[in-house]
Amino acid sequence: MTEITFQNFKFEVSDSPKPVLLFFYNTDTPSVDAFECADLEEDVKICKTNIEGGGAVFASLYGILSIPTALLLKNGKEIARYNSAMEEKELLEFINGNL
Repeated sequence: MTEITFQNFKFEVSDSPKPVLLFFYNTDTPSVDAFECADLEEDVKICKTNIEGGGAVFASLYGILSIPTALLLKNGKEIARYNSAMEEKELLEFINGNL
């Protein structure tokens, strides 16, 4: 799972040919790395950003008010948002229901 930074945001998110599932997290958030899954990555690129670091800028950019939040993005623009911790089944339903 790619950690989004100032240096790679454009390449990994804005210019991605695939939709991007971007997790916003902090040190108190259960690990989002569990969602790194080859089956999912055929359809979407899975990324994360820590709001306690550089990710705070991206959180502000997308109006993130609660953690954890997952955004589904295409060409850097929001398609859908999920504001809560989720299980793998919920994640799959979220992605499939919004692509």
